[in-house]
Amino acid sequence: MVPLAEAGERKTRLADLALLCACHRLIHRVMVSKTRWVGLAEARALLAPG
Repeated sequence: MVPLAEAGERKTRLADLALLCACHRLIHRVMVSKTRWVGLAEARALLAPG
């Protein structure tokens, strides 16, 4: 996963995006606490109940 800010000048495709909805802020907090980017699979696992 490449952050859009680091992708350089190019068109953003729908496949480049992931819908985060209400979890968006939480994902940013996780990334700050881990001091690295969190991928989609890891984010799903962190947010999964149980």
